[in-house]
Amino acid sequence: MIQAPFPWKLTKPSRPPTPRRNPERAERLDRRSLHCCIVDKTLTRRIAGPLIIFLVSTLFGEMTASGQEPIANNHSRVITMGRDTTFVTDPQREDGTIDYPKWLNQHMGDGASPENNAMVLIYQAAGRLGQPDQVFEMLGAPALEPIEQVFKSWLKPKSKVFQAAKIKPWKANSDPELNQWLETNSKAMEIVREASFREHFYSPLICDDTQIIFNISYPHLDATREMAHAFAIRAMMHLGENDIANAWSDLLVTHRLGRLFGRGFSLMHLQVGYDIENLAMHGELQVLSMIPSSSDLSPYRRDLEKLPRRMPFADKIQYGERMMVLDLVSKVATGKADITEMTSIVTDYDEVRDLLIELGEHSIDWNRVLREINDVMDQSVNAFQQPDYRRKWSRYSDQMGMSKADLEESLHHPQRIKTLDRTKLNDWLAPWLAYSLVVLYGTDSRTETEQYTIHLKVTFALIEWYREHGYYPESLNALYPNLLDIEPMDLFAEEPLTYKNTETGCYFSSVGRYGPYSDSDDLIVTLGYR
Repeated sequence: MIQAPFPWKLTKPSRPPTPRRNPERAERLDRRSLHCCIVDKTLTRRIAGPLIIFLVSTLFGEMTASGQEPIANNHSRVITMGRDTTFVTDPQREDGTIDYPKWLNQHMGDGASPENNAMVLIYQAAGRLGQPDQVFEMLGAPALEPIEQVFKSWLKPKSKVFQAAKIKPWKANSDPELNQWLETNSKAMEIVREASFREHFYSPLICDDTQIIFNISYPHLDATREMAHAFAIRAMMHLGENDIANAWSDLLVTHRLGRLFGRGFSLMHLQVGYDIENLAMHGELQVLSMIPSSSDLSPYRRDLEKLPRRMPFADKIQYGERMMVLDLVSKVATGKADITEMTSIVTDYDEVRDLLIELGEHSIDWNRVLREINDVMDQSVNAFQQPDYRRKWSRYSDQMGMSKADLEESLHHPQRIKTLDRTKLNDWLAPWLAYSLVVLYGTDSRTETEQYTIHLKVTFALIEWYREHGYYPESLNALYPNLLDIEPMDLFAEEPLTYKNTETGCYFSSVGRYGPYSDSDDLIVTLGYR
């Protein structure tokens, strides 16, 4: 058996109350915080917000300190094309500015066709979801017609019953309503199963010259995520009825959908993909723990080896996150988007919004802002291409005299960045952004995905050891390197996994994302003698 919390539940970091926080906007964000499009804006706000605030305020401060008189911003400045400013030089709009949504469409849609793009089948299963005809024309399926019985959403997705059904075995007769929901969606789910085998996961971005990428909605992502949950729920039903074959089959669909999600252009896509993948691996570990130890595990191992490749984290910063920030700043700089629209994206605090509006009333060297953004993004990409990125940036924060708590605090209150020592800011900004990404993603879903992967490999190795010896080893070190190609580490604790060989079997565990101070999120796998 395996014990774990709801690994895909998004939790908000705690932050001190701010008296001037806009209560109406805060309530709206809190109410919709689990929607994919809002998750994207909320997480990216903590990255783009401090970055933009710092760059604009620093340049304005330098100009004031040098005795230059700030002038009204009439958007007369011309943005210079180049790798260091706009990052790309094509495609261009009629006015000569970069069309970043079109570039992302070309980049993400490269090689996609109606025959290999999972989104064509997902729209067929879920319906058109209010998307304009232009989306389906760009997909190469302008005449796409949904099936008669499209996928129906569960009306109470946050209910305890629904949440528990995703991770705990249950029987069809124990919850007729949930079982009926699965049967109603069975035809749509078979189409989604077929979609999970496809190579591409591409739905075009549609926005006009004045709309920014941050404001685009993604209704297909919510639908796809709920479909992945439906397969996990059905797998747990099969497992509750001891139908291991069908349970494993449905979990593989969930796993493939998680990997496909990660092929989207932004960190948000990758984060939701991690959460779906964690859900799948949680179930797969339960299946493996129920299989008799004498069984041949090679078919299960081959199934996991055939899964699509997990997309690199750094790629999302290199293109998706970079293009969204450059699109935002470029449109504000050229007057296509108002400074107030930028403030609504990067912050929901009145103090920060007022600061940006004040700065936006003056002339800013936007070319320099773009250069600094690209420099920070380049260094962040380099950081996440390193295998020891957590330790690397943790050491850097120690050298700069900034604790993790201080860094997290700056994420929630980015207006404080402008009060820091200007002599250190240029050297500090890129590591700060990279470390903020670590705080947001490195110790959350991404690390949990890596930990589940280690758990799966350790489980396979333990079962194989038992088949050969008739008992479980005294230590996990006995598995490495003959049966295990990686060290059995607890990534959250940064030490070996906890392991115990008992009279009835063995178990191993990780402390989970909340560390040793909470048992609620421990990732525990128990294998018994049979």
